[in-house]
Amino acid sequence: MMAESDAGQTEETPEGDWPVHDHVQGVRRFFDRFNFPEAPLPLRDWLTTQVDTLLESHEQGDSAAAFVIWLSYMPAQRPAPDKILSTELRREEAERIVADTYRFDSWDAVAAVGDRPLDPRFEQAVEAIIHGCGEELQRLLEAQPSLVQARSAYGHGAALLHYVSANGVENHRQITPGNAAQIARQLLSAGADPDGLCGSYGGGPNSTPLCLTVSSCHPFAAGVQGDIVEALLAGGARVNGLNDDSMPLATALAFGYLQTAELLAQHGAHADNVVLAAGLGRVDRLRSTFNEAGHLATSQTYVDPFGDSVTDPEELINRAYFLACKLGHADAARFLLEHGAHVDFAPQREETALHWAAYHGHLNVVRLLVEHGADLSLTDEQWHARPADWATEGRHAAIAEFLTRKAG
Repeated sequence: MMAESDAGQTEETPEGDWPVHDHVQGVRRFFDRFNFPEAPLPLRDWLTTQVDTLLESHEQGDSAAAFVIWLSYMPAQRPAPDKILSTELRREEAERIVADTYRFDSWDAVAAVGDRPLDPRFEQAVEAIIHGCGEELQRLLEAQPSLVQARSAYGHGAALLHYVSANGVENHRQITPGNAAQIARQLLSAGADPDGLCGSYGGGPNSTPLCLTVSSCHPFAAGVQGDIVEALLAGGARVNGLNDDSMPLATALAFGYLQTAELLAQHGAHADNVVLAAGLGRVDRLRSTFNEAGHLATSQTYVDPFGDSVTDPEELINRAYFLACKLGHADAARFLLEHGAHVDFAPQREETALHWAAYHGHLNVVRLLVEHGADLSLTDEQWHARPADWATEGRHAAIAEFLTRKAG
């Protein structure tokens, strides 16, 4: 179990220190050894070199290569790090890892665009962005103004502005400098599209720089998520998303960034359905969405950042309740329980509202759900853990002890 906003370690940069998540620092130990070519190079050649190096480094017992391999597994399936170097690494597996690093679905997808040229100046501009080197970025943009509209040769097809979000791009480039908002303003002033789409996470309307920023742990950990949001909005990003469905607000709430969600609401993001009102903890607005009979007063649609469009009243109420619990809004959760929410509702992987309230340390919500008969023995599908176990994982010993005692 991982929190969406666990802060990582720091590494020194030209502009000072800022948080860098452990996994980013780990993978950079491997990928920093590759020097970008001075002239455009076919993508296939560039990535094949990395496959070859990964195989050689694994055979030599290189811990940096071991970390890259370890990170390529799903969290629940990751082997012990000491077993990775003692296990054979087949070429097909190395190709899969490198393809995934650069956001290609497979090595076949790399081969299909293998002649695509890798632009050294674009890659240099990316490095300037993630290290907060504004002067170097300006030099590159002045030498080649078209860079600001250019797209990465990699599977995500991100523009330079997308890299400011530190999300959906290569793992080793998910770094947020302390001056990230200034970098964003610099790119926007140079003509970057504030609402441009890319292929991260399948693409679509939630792949804008704004949506990627409000779902990214790295800007949050660096303490500049709100500053980047302000810069993007000032530069023309649409606060309610490309489809006017409050996608940025829904995304910030789904990923637990309540302060950023409040900022979006202050800038005019609509919280005009029961789910978004609950996520913001607006009980007064929740009441206005129900009629005297206790039913939703009007037809509503909630579009979540994972592609679901929810219109069923019962599902809307349950989704609203779940979000209120996850974000610590006890009054909103109580109101929704009184209006038909299922206390053990779990939208995915059998992760109940109580699991998430316990993990995030919301004791008032945990007590409320226990009072309403939440099942303390339910386990999630991925970790097979009870809410008390999630509280322990979240380092909330008092909640873990409370739930264990109540479970008998």
